[in-house]
Amino acid sequence: MNIKDFKPKKNDFIVNESITAPEVRVIDDTGNMIGIIKTIDALQMASNKNLDLILIAEKATPPVAKIIDFKKFLYQKEKQKKEAKKKQKIQTLKEIKLRPKIGINDLNIKIKNIIKFLNDGDKVKITISFYGRELEKKEKGNEIMEKIIFDTKEFSEIEKAPTFLGTQMILILSSKK
Repeated sequence: MNIKDFKPKKNDFIVNESITAPEVRVIDDTGNMIGIIKTIDALQMASNKNLDLILIAEKATPPVAKIIDFKKFLYQKEKQKKEAKKKQKIQTLKEIKLRPKIGINDLNIKIKNIIKFLNDGDKVKITISFYGRELEKKEKGNEIMEKIIFDTKEFSEIEKAPTFLGTQMILILSSKK
């Protein structure tokens, strides 16, 4: 986003003559604290340097204002937002679907994928679907879930223990912090 494209709303920042406080704590353009002075004097200092007086903490007593170019201030704010957005980790829910008749090697591959997802910081939902007469052998599903829990215990925490919902057994694991 180009600074020219950024159009702040009037209510976003209180700038120059819009500041109504009688006194403000002023920070100059180099970041040094000047101190508490009258707003009129602070506005005069800003205009002498061809800069703006921007209220940055209006709820403080007295409010804090900074002498800086308004466009530069907006650019810094936009840059801070982008940096904060980069640092956010979005946690997604990955789903692994299994059947009770899964082979041991296939199960080991699924467990490797589960560990990979957990190391990436994602949550993993493991679903075992039972069809027809498979419902009579729920203990097979319990064995599979116990193996998954045992093999991933150093990478995961159980968020939702294995539960039976209809014809499916569900387990949710989250990555260890």
